[in-house]
Amino acid sequence: MQVNTEASASPGPLSNVRVIEIGFAVAGPMAATLMADFGADVVKVELPGQGDGMRSMGPKEQGVGIWWLVAARNKKSITVNLKTEEGKTILRGLLAEADVLVENFRPGVMESLGFDWDTLRALNPRLVMLRVSGFGQTGPYSHRPGFGKIAEAVAGATNLTGHAHEPPLHPGYSLGDVVCALMGAYGVMLALHSRQQSGKGQVVDLALYEPLFRLIEWQLPLHTITKTPIHRDGPRFPFADAFMTNICPTRDGDHVVVSAATLPHLERLAGLLRDHGIEGDLSGTSALSEGTRQYIQANDAQTVINTFLQHELVAGLVYTPADMLEDEHMKARGNIVNMPHPMFGQVPMPSVVPALGETPGSIRWIGPDLGQHTEEILRDRLGYDQERVAALRAAGVL
Repeated sequence: MQVNTEASASPGPLSNVRVIEIGFAVAGPMAATLMADFGADVVKVELPGQGDGMRSMGPKEQGVGIWWLVAARNKKSITVNLKTEEGKTILRGLLAEADVLVENFRPGVMESLGFDWDTLRALNPRLVMLRVSGFGQTGPYSHRPGFGKIAEAVAGATNLTGHAHEPPLHPGYSLGDVVCALMGAYGVMLALHSRQQSGKGQVVDLALYEPLFRLIEWQLPLHTITKTPIHRDGPRFPFADAFMTNICPTRDGDHVVVSAATLPHLERLAGLLRDHGIEGDLSGTSALSEGTRQYIQANDAQTVINTFLQHELVAGLVYTPADMLEDEHMKARGNIVNMPHPMFGQVPMPSVVPALGETPGSIRWIGPDLGQHTEEILRDRLGYDQERVAALRAAGVL
C-alpha cells in the first residue's frame, strides 16, 4: 500500500480541483477532507474568533482539540465574517474560481446570505454545490435541524443496534455523519464527471439520513414482502438464518467476532465445534451461535483465531486503539500515519483510503489553526495587499 506524507506527496488525482468549504462539525467538512486527501485544494471558511465547533469537540489537550487534528487535515483555514458586505465580496471572489462549494447549514441560511443557487450559478456556471442538511433542501421536514444521531434513527440503524427486548442504542461513533460524508464526496465526483460532458455544474442535495438509509437496503422489501420483523438482536444479524455472526468473550478477557456467511462455512464451523467437545444439535444458526460462544469462552483469543484459521473460518479480535497501533498487518499496509505536531510530537491517524496505485492521496498537514491561511489566500487568490488585509481585520471582517 503506497502512502504519502508531506515530504513525498504526489499531487493527487484531485490536485486540479478547488473546493470552498463553509461547514461545521462532521458530515460536510469530512466530505471536503476526503477530497483534500487526494490533492483537492480545500479552503475552509470560518467565523472570526470562533471557527468550526469541531475545533473544540471531544477531548482536548493543552486547549487543542485532538479530533480536529485529523478531521481538518489537508485544509487551509480562512476567517471571514459572511454577515458583512466585505466578507461576502471575499466569498464571491473565491467562488468565482472554485470547482466545488461544500455547505451544511440548515436550508435557507445560504439564501439569506445572498448565496442562493441561481446567484451562484450566474457567478460561476461550472460550480458544483454540495448541500448537506438534516432532512434535505425539500420536503415537509426540510426546516428541521438534524445531527448524525437523528439521521441514524431515521435511517433504521438505531432500530437495529442493541439487544433484543432492550432499548435501542446509538453506535459509539459518528456513523450517520461519516457515511453521509462518503456519499457526499461520491456525489461531487459524479457531478464533476458530468461537468466534463456538459460544462455545467449542479447541486448535490443530500439529507443526513439518506446515505445510511440507502445502505441498509434490505429492510423495506423484507418488511413488506415477508412480514419479517426487523429488530435488533445484539451481536447477531437482525433476521434469522441469514448467516451466523456473534461477538464472544474469551477466557483471557478479549472478544472475538465470528462470521459464517455461506453454507460451507456453517458446515465447517459445526465440525470445529464437534471436534472440540460441543455436543447437541448444531443444525441452525442460533444453535451454532450458542455453541460458538461456549467454545470461545473456554479458550484464549489467539488460540480461537488460530483454530478458526486452520479450519478456513473467519474470526477476528475486537480491536482497541492500542491493538491497532501494534498490529503488524496495519503497519505493513501503512494504515496508520504519524504526523508532526509542535506540542504533541508525532500524532498517529488513519492514512488515506482507498489506495491508488498510480496517483495515491497524501496527508500533507494536520488540522490548521483558526485563520492560519487568511492572508495567504487573500494575497494569492484575490490580490489583496497587506494594508487592505489589515483594514479588513480591524473592521472585524477577518
